Amino acid sequence: MSDLFHYERKEYSSGVVLWRLQGPSNPSAWAALLNEATQWMSEQESRGKRWAFIIDPSEMTKVSAAARRMAGEWRRTNMPLIANVCSRACYVADSPMIRGAITAVLWFAQPVVDVSVRATKEEAFAWITGPSDRKTPQEVAAATREGDAYFTR
Repeated sequence: MSDLFHYERKEYSSGVVLWRLQGPSNPSAWAALLNEATQWMSEQESRGKRWAFIIDPSEMTKVSAAARRMAGEWRRTNMPLIANVCSRACYVADSPMIRGAITAVLWFAQPVVDVSVRATKEEAFAWITGPSDRKTPQEVAAATREGDAYFTR
């Protein structure tokens, strides 16, 4: 494992994108990751493409408070973009340090899509490609109309 922060993105034909993060976070590399994520997601939004995201920071050796804050602020700022591009997201966290960092980031900005945390990449892929528990806005509206019709009889 490298002592430098490194990230990579891999797109799968099944509509899943994997962002893998490794090493200790540092402000300049972390900012580059967030900038690349914004650019890539903006391109996907302009094409009308939605992805299921797997974010795998399990090989990170340190997540500084500054990195957690930057990620949380990025999420808050980019909520509309996330909602338009991300159908659901799963984080890979096999250690308390990584789970704590994810919790801190999600505390800054509540998820706008289904989110899960799994211990392995295999578990993340199984969850991300499985059925969603979240109802679409159309399903919620239909259920509401059905309920309203029931109570107005």
